[in-house]
Amino acid sequence: MYEMYMSNLKISFIYLILFFYGLSVTNHIDCKELYIVSQPARIGGCVSIGNQLLTNECDLHLSFVVTDINGKTFEPPAEDKDGLNTFHWYLIDIPIYDPVKQPGGAKYGETGLIHVYQNLKKLELVSPENGKFVIGASGSVNQIDIVISEKGIVTKGDINDDGFIDLKDIILVLSICSNNSIPLNYHYSKLNTTLGIKDAIYIFQMLNQYSNCYFY
Repeated sequence: MYEMYMSNLKISFIYLILFFYGLSVTNHIDCKELYIVSQPARIGGCVSIGNQLLTNECDLHLSFVVTDINGKTFEPPAEDKDGLNTFHWYLIDIPIYDPVKQPGGAKYGETGLIHVYQNLKKLELVSPENGKFVIGASGSVNQIDIVISEKGIVTKGDINDDGFIDLKDIILVLSICSNNSIPLNYHYSKLNTTLGIKDAIYIFQMLNQYSNCYFY
């Protein structure tokens, strides 16, 4: 009886060894497949043009991109191309460098650059100065508010360049259409004198959307 028990125990032990050996050979798991990519470093904040805070209803179709100090984009790209969110913030997730899974990421502590574009045109930033900031650690969240210079901002529909889209712009467009000249009370060298009735129609369409927006 004892001999049979020991024999069965040896057989069971051999089967157990063969089982784990087969598991290690036929179902080998590559450690790289289990490698977890570092969490991104997130930045976000409010956006202003001069002293005027923008909302998601009045964000002028801005897009935001973060690059390294030399302007090289990270991989995957660090960007926000759908404007301000419902909390009126931009948000960007910056991929953090990892030699295995994310060699194109940013390195903690290095200087990054924030770029803001309006219809592919790069805008000048007042703050952070020259768009520079320090990239945080993996999983960090930092608020970096952006102040955009008023220079170069184009607000289609704001014909008289006073920061509003309103009836004054329609009157000015119609005046230009009828006289092909700028009324004496407007002195804007960049005003386009080739404006037509289609521009007046566009402003009518924009009044509802932008009637409460002051841009700068």
